[in-house]
Amino acid sequence: MWGDGTAAGSKIPPGIVCNQLVAVLDWVPTFIQLVGGTIAKDQHMNSTSILSLLTSREPDSIPPVRTWHIHRGDVYDSRIAVRMDDEAGKWVLIQPTKKRPMEFYNLATDLAQKSNLFERFKTLADLPADHLHFARVTALATWLAVHGRPGSPRSTPAARF
Repeated sequence: MWGDGTAAGSKIPPGIVCNQLVAVLDWVPTFIQLVGGTIAKDQHMNSTSILSLLTSREPDSIPPVRTWHIHRGDVYDSRIAVRMDDEAGKWVLIQPTKKRPMEFYNLATDLAQKSNLFERFKTLADLPADHLHFARVTALATWLAVHGRPGSPRSTPAARF
């Protein structure tokens, strides 16, 4: 199935780089599709197969499989973040806590997250309506408010954005 590791003899071309946004949960439908199986739609509402990206010689020419993704922190950093890719960048909005302010970065130009574009603002309410990123941050915060709640993806329908 996978091939011999050469470009001519492999289903997944070696050495190909893909810059598309994907999530860990996308591997489940990908593996199921890879082995020829099917999965009921209500069993993977928030995931999608990325097999087309894996088998393409130009994966970045394929329309994005996702443009939004939520990240929940771990035991060491319980903050929740939402990521959105658009034509202007790869954006991440990190929710504030009592100890840390809200953070907003363009990962396309600041992968190390050193330059917080929200540096002067503690909350979304502090952001002026004429701020360059007001609409983008508002969209991210709205998406996070809808998708950031605890609950089973099988019992809570996803909002359409």
